[in-house]
Amino acid sequence: MRCIYCLGLDIQKLIDYAEVEFSGWYVPKSSFYQHYPSIHELEKSADGGCDLCALMIYAFKNSRSDDHRYYVREDNDLLSAIKDWVETSSIRISIQASHIYVAKPFEEAQMLDLLQISAGEYKETSSDPDESSLQEPPTVFLQLLTPLDRPLKLGRYDIGRFKTDVDLGSDSNVAIAKKWIDTCSNHHQGCPSPDPTSFPTRVVDVGTIDGANCSLLTPKTGFISRYVALSHCWGGPIKNVLLKKTLSEFQTCIRWDDLEANFQDAVIITRRLGLRYLWIDSLCIVQDDIDDWAAESTKMADLYRNAFVTISAMSSPVSNHGIFQTPLEVEKPTPAAVDICLSSDNQTTVSVVAFSQGDRSKVEDLRWLYLYSPLCMRGWCLQESVLSPRILHYGVSQIYWKCCRGFQSADGALPGNLFPENEFYPALSSVLYSDLARDGDSSAIVPLNKRVLMDEFYELVNQYTKRKLSYWADKLPAFSGLAQKMHTAIGGKYLAGIWSKDIRRGLSWQKEMSWARHASTYQAPSWSWATTNDLVNFDNPDSFEDKENLILVESDVQLVNDNNPYGAVRSGYIIVRGLTMELWRTQGAISQTELESTADFGSAQWDEPMFEGEYHGLTMRHICEVVDAETGEQSCFLEGIEAGYRDLLEATVPRLEDIEPKGYTVLLVSKASPTEEDQREGGHCIILERQTEEDVYRRVGLLSLFPYPLTRFKGWKTETLKLI
Repeated sequence: MRCIYCLGLDIQKLIDYAEVEFSGWYVPKSSFYQHYPSIHELEKSADGGCDLCALMIYAFKNSRSDDHRYYVREDNDLLSAIKDWVETSSIRISIQASHIYVAKPFEEAQMLDLLQISAGEYKETSSDPDESSLQEPPTVFLQLLTPLDRPLKLGRYDIGRFKTDVDLGSDSNVAIAKKWIDTCSNHHQGCPSPDPTSFPTRVVDVGTIDGANCSLLTPKTGFISRYVALSHCWGGPIKNVLLKKTLSEFQTCIRWDDLEANFQDAVIITRRLGLRYLWIDSLCIVQDDIDDWAAESTKMADLYRNAFVTISAMSSPVSNHGIFQTPLEVEKPTPAAVDICLSSDNQTTVSVVAFSQGDRSKVEDLRWLYLYSPLCMRGWCLQESVLSPRILHYGVSQIYWKCCRGFQSADGALPGNLFPENEFYPALSSVLYSDLARDGDSSAIVPLNKRVLMDEFYELVNQYTKRKLSYWADKLPAFSGLAQKMHTAIGGKYLAGIWSKDIRRGLSWQKEMSWARHASTYQAPSWSWATTNDLVNFDNPDSFEDKENLILVESDVQLVNDNNPYGAVRSGYIIVRGLTMELWRTQGAISQTELESTADFGSAQWDEPMFEGEYHGLTMRHICEVVDAETGEQSCFLEGIEAGYRDLLEATVPRLEDIEPKGYTVLLVSKASPTEEDQREGGHCIILERQTEEDVYRRVGLLSLFPYPLTRFKGWKTETLKLI
């Protein structure tokens, strides 16, 4: 039984309304399908047996999305909140495309896969008659789904996404994975050849599809074959790893029951893909042999780069969790799907389905996995992902694909909002895969742009610092594969995470959040981003060629392992020559009204707080320059607290006056030369603290100089300094 409003609903009507008014993810104000005049009547119809009304009521009752924070309290649901708080709750239905971004026009929609159900009208929230601030009505979504073997089209639009099998090891999911792999390896001209140019030192021989146990293969020199690599989270101790004493045993047999769940599933995937060899770090590197680990870590880049496909266990937080997972059961079963027609002239139907737990915000997609999945929180896995030319991602509810041509998902989602952004590095790809071009034809590989390559390097560092490592001593080793592959193209020396060819930008890293505290245990020199375990990023200054910019005179880095110039370091220094100025940091008050030069002069970002409890977002701090009254030349910088905020700071920091002013040296790294349009100079500096040795310094912060008149650098002196 279906009510008169639901009987009159079809997809073509919703498309007609969207062509009049549409904005990605926003509720239309005037062009929509008018359903019941109130939520009460919708609920009454649902109770009376209308299946589509019941589906809408389920969505309202079970939605607790942040989108509804104005309506939903701890003790109720959206349906109750609408009844209590929304004066006019008329039900309005429109169509949406989940692949397009917020506020995008209907012309960008290619797949229509959501019904948008809103209760009520936009609400004016501003009390100012001269300003308008509209709040959207409470809204829920229903999915449009169709079987994999029955794609739907209406005009130029794909209708609905494919229904997926939540059993990730099912025949249907294996078939999807095989199709992706076949398409990429046989038809993607822009993707690297699937045939490797090298082979790992050891691999797990998974045997045949019906085999029981596995074994460890140590191939003879020159052996080449396609193999699979596994990218996964250890998440703690693994019960059976390769050790010196088990090497011979593993070469004979690795018992199935001794494999962690992730490894068992990876073996099954490898077998079902028709492949024989699988590389797993804990089973292919001798874990209690430092020399073996050091040797194998230098091969990591080629290992993932040459893999036929990499299995990515994105949602498995620990090795015994398993790759094949079943989504968590919900307290209330989701109502059965409801079919609606494409149009009055086309009785073909598409299924309308409620989201699990009724809430779209809880639905998995690859963009969310790249941001929050356990694997994407792990530092080592960044280079594994970037270096792998073909990746088969396993989430919780479906499988996904990534290659140089883009992303795909089992449900057929289109490129856009549901997939990650900025996960492709064309310049790096031209470096990584030029020798893997199909039939030796590198014409499909994007020509190398070194400036773009450097931009990609700094973006990768930023992404890397958002991740965690079990052992912070791996800070440089876990990034070494990427650095190794970039080195030939960039040239120069690799100095503990910084390139000598781009020393100015490399030194200009800055904190992204609160602080960039230097690690208590030595990881890298103070001037390298690898010295901190906090988030860092890089500005994008032009490569200034001004003669007064910093010059690298000498450098030296002592490696933990001489065979890996991109790995861990024992110590390092650089000797540089550039313009310097003194800076005094004080907790004394500086009044902006009394010192005119304090306005918009510059900003200092200190790597660490000056005293325990210092607030990291101290916008009340000011920097001014102290000028010699006779010569007019600058004599030093002074940083202090805006006078109006001093009482506030003293209320939270005891004995403020006991903190003595402290002197530092500011070293100009790069200067922005004046242009015809702007006859002023700005620049980037690093803040240095003198050590006990003369002319030896440590980095403690970054100083950005805002554009200023051309006399700014008078009084600065040229010095040669050693930074450690």
